[in-house]
Amino acid sequence: MKKLVSTIVIITTLLAGTVTVAAQEPQPLTVDRAVHMAIANSENIRRLNEDEILNEIQARQIRQGMRESTFELGFLGLAVQLMHNDIAIAAQHTNRAAQRALITHSIEEIFFAIINAETTLEFLDRQIAIERQELIFSRIRHEHGLMSSADFSAANNRLLELQLEREQREVEIARAYRSLNEIVGSPRNTRHTVVLETEFEPLGTRRDVDSYIASALGNSASLRQMERELGIGQFEFDAIYGPGARSGASTSDTFTQRDISLARSERNLQTSRDNLRNQITDQYEHVRQLERSLTILNMNYEALQTTLAINEVRLDLGRMTQLEFDTFKLNLDRSRDSIRVAEVQHTLAVERLTNTHLH
Repeated sequence: MKKLVSTIVIITTLLAGTVTVAAQEPQPLTVDRAVHMAIANSENIRRLNEDEILNEIQARQIRQGMRESTFELGFLGLAVQLMHNDIAIAAQHTNRAAQRALITHSIEEIFFAIINAETTLEFLDRQIAIERQELIFSRIRHEHGLMSSADFSAANNRLLELQLEREQREVEIARAYRSLNEIVGSPRNTRHTVVLETEFEPLGTRRDVDSYIASALGNSASLRQMERELGIGQFEFDAIYGPGARSGASTSDTFTQRDISLARSERNLQTSRDNLRNQITDQYEHVRQLERSLTILNMNYEALQTTLAINEVRLDLGRMTQLEFDTFKLNLDRSRDSIRVAEVQHTLAVERLTNTHLH
């Protein structure tokens, strides 16, 4: 029986390719180390740090202006500016945390893409070796009139297609490494030993979609910022026109403009809440779908696994060729790897569901 919680540790190294590069030892790279490098290399985080300094300077200047203000409306305007500035400073702290979360998740996804491409490359190499052997037998059958020219051409094309697919996987691996190196600040063509550790754990039945929606709504930094901005707008409106003035008739064009602006802000806030609800619902359903798919994948793998011993006996008795057994073993290994892929996809999907910085 498969345990509900399993840890997957995946290590991938540079495979032999057709392009000659300078020999060098692969550099072990964990997610934590890559995130540390990426944060140090992130222009977005540098700008957030700079913006915080600028906003603190602006806050001091606004406070100085408030001390020197000699009329009521001027003081009110500066007070509102200071409120907006405080929101901006708070948002920068949240945005830094969000940037770190986005960097971490992006690196995990790139690691996952590299591992999948290189694993597929290994399977393709095994498939190509099988097809080459099969093509030898096909040529013999064709030469003796036991295979039509059309069937022999189809067998040859299958091998060619696999070789072209292998080349495409090599391109994908190189592209993924370039993306990774751009994020972490390594030289463009650096290849690493990539280590990805994930833990698969089903959501279970303790929480339903509504609990995830409530958590997202209650912890969304962007919603909190919109609510605070709306509160400042209402405060300024009440300070000028008096509490409850919005329920009365328009007194001027400026009144109408401010009223419409507040109404739009209220609608935008509600739209953002609705969008977040829909987003969390979609993510929750995606996680559940992955769990259903994993059940099927495990069933398929177990079915293949039960025939392994039988096929080993058939091979020993000469009732199965080595080529047939190699094909079966390749399908068995691919089935097992499809479980690994789905489990990592599940882990990343749960991160997107539960980490408010990724919403």
